[in-house]
Amino acid sequence: MWLQNHQYVLTSGETLKHDLEFPLEDGIHTFVSMLFPVSNIQGEIYAVGGISTDITERKQAEEERSFFQQQIIEAQRAAIRELSTPLLPLAEHVIALPLVGNIDSSRAQQVMETLLEGIAAYQADVAIVDITGVKVMDTQIAQMLLQTARAVRLLGAQIILTGISSALAQTLMHLGADLSGIITRNTLQQGISWALHDTPLTGGATTCLSSRYKGRGE
Repeated sequence: MWLQNHQYVLTSGETLKHDLEFPLEDGIHTFVSMLFPVSNIQGEIYAVGGISTDITERKQAEEERSFFQQQIIEAQRAAIRELSTPLLPLAEHVIALPLVGNIDSSRAQQVMETLLEGIAAYQADVAIVDITGVKVMDTQIAQMLLQTARAVRLLGAQIILTGISSALAQTLMHLGADLSGIITRNTLQQGISWALHDTPLTGGATTCLSSRYKGRGE
């Protein structure tokens, strides 16, 4: 490579800047090298000059800065994920996940992961997912929501969906969604009332075919 670089400068007459690594007593050092053509008074190139600067410490500092910046970015992303899917322990074995804003496929997957991890962490028997604040939910997201509900039931927990809009209800009907074993309530307050064994508030539509919870709070 050294000979190739020098030959390039000799034949092209152009300046060449490149990095190179060189072993020294204390380890591998990185140098930035500048090669340039040397001409005589007739303008003919007869040699190659060069200047090299040891940038080992600077490169290490840049790598460390890049590493810490990446850590900060990951921490910020984690904080955003936590804020966008806030898992709330309401009582012993009861958790709630209120959702606000738009839900895309990435966030829907995050909702599933957060809820399932929360059920395991809190040993929850009941998980309330409130979608009152969700602005738009298309067919794909509705399917993901149903998958989440099925996954929750596989963990032995009961899921309660609250705040279902008329548009989402129509989407679920269009999908022919099987809501067996899923409890629905109009409001988060009604869902909490059911989960905490209180007398349920009136006005909520209910689907509850799970034998484990059949008749509870009805």
